Amino acid sequence: MLRLKIKDTHFSKNYVIRIYEKWVKKSYEAFDKGKYDISLYNIAICARWMYNFNIRYTDNRLEKLIKEISNIKIGNSINYLPNNNCCVFLDSIGTTKCLNLQYLRALISLNREIVYILHNDLSQCKSIIDELNQYPNSHIFLIKQEQLLINQAQEINKIIYRFKPAQIFLHMIPQDVVSLLAIYNISGAKKYNIDLQDHTYWLGATFIDYNIQFRDYGEKISIQKRDLKPKQIIRLPYYPIKHLNNKFEGFTNIPSDAIIIFTGGAQYKMLGKNDIFFNLMDTILDCSPKAHILVATIGDNILFSQKVLKMKHRERVHCIGMRKDINEVFNHSDIYLVTYPLIGGLMTQYAAAYARPILAYAEKDDANLAEGVVNHKLGAVNTLYSLDSFKAYAQKLLTDKKFREKEGLKNQHAIINEDDFSKYLEKILECDTTDIEWKHHTQPNYEEMIKFYLQNENSRIHAGLKSMITYLKFKVFFYFPKESITIIQCVLRWIKAKR
Repeated sequence: MLRLKIKDTHFSKNYVIRIYEKWVKKSYEAFDKGKYDISLYNIAICARWMYNFNIRYTDNRLEKLIKEISNIKIGNSINYLPNNNCCVFLDSIGTTKCLNLQYLRALISLNREIVYILHNDLSQCKSIIDELNQYPNSHIFLIKQEQLLINQAQEINKIIYRFKPAQIFLHMIPQDVVSLLAIYNISGAKKYNIDLQDHTYWLGATFIDYNIQFRDYGEKISIQKRDLKPKQIIRLPYYPIKHLNNKFEGFTNIPSDAIIIFTGGAQYKMLGKNDIFFNLMDTILDCSPKAHILVATIGDNILFSQKVLKMKHRERVHCIGMRKDINEVFNHSDIYLVTYPLIGGLMTQYAAAYARPILAYAEKDDANLAEGVVNHKLGAVNTLYSLDSFKAYAQKLLTDKKFREKEGLKNQHAIINEDDFSKYLEKILECDTTDIEWKHHTQPNYEEMIKFYLQNENSRIHAGLKSMITYLKFKVFFYFPKESITIIQCVLRWIKAKR
């Protein structure tokens, strides 16, 4: 059996920038040689790399390069008389774990003609396609990924021009050069970016007319770091889609009288900052011998399990993977624990929608808080800034069922619902605003976030390096020769996790 000495990477801020600038340069070199598809591919690598560190949040140089390629390969600006009832929804994500269904259902409720264009893994989008197929005024286009990036963009551009929409909604991954290439020369439609990755680097800020923000935190970043103007910001929180058709898969090794605390999301949101999240779990479990914690995780289960094994009450922490019956997991849980150092916005909203009390901890300098994704209508959720107050609230929730239920209902009433969302979207279509006022304000701490992402990369998460493995395959050894052992470790852990 191959055994490798554990080797942590040592990525610094300067090192991350140096790698990024290397790929920016390669993007321009490919462009100068007329290798436009390679140039776009290199731009996507730049974006995917910086997405993992967020030392910067956009790059006008790369966006200018995409525009120049669009002028050459797509053509000059196309203006047309728009069909005011028609909207294009351009999706490079596909999975319903994001915000596509919320917008599509609202457009259906408003009787809009919908042109849905997906260019990503088609296996994730079956429920979206099924839903749209039941709506007679929809048109579905699935763009084949085997094509060159430019060919995909050309196909999308022709579809848009064919239907002449009044609005284009962009639901994009951060490195989506195809969508940007396709829409640049379209001047007959307003372009709205759905900013679902509001805390990270993404491309496209200079391509859009409006940026739809779901919280104040992302709005601050858009204005301060993406150079968007306040008049370009549209405020629209989202609500969680409930998946009601999945049968309960059950829990194992949990007593029938257990009080279940549920938490979960991408593992990087629970790692770092001296493993405070694991201390929070132990703090909760200290409060009652009946307390059991379920963790639904995405990521390196080996690393996460090692952290759990160091916990005092490790026998009452249960990793359940990613469950298809997420609705039933919430229905069979009593309390939701917000992840830390980063919150999981959608999971926290699920907790509110299912009327579960929410336990949230943060330190005074933290800005990415649960209030920003739940407190739409009233101040239901309150993040706790000391371990003593956190433990006291946990104790109260664990020992008083009526208090638990009351707190959960308060959370449920705080978030907007599907009808609210549709009414707000209708107002956006009419006058490009919602007149929503944020009930929670915060200021991002950019340097602290950079430290957080570097700390995670320099542990065993290696999100940045893994993204390069995905893009570069075996070439990654050429571009990261000093990280060869770490690269092999990442691949071996992936193989083991899939067994």
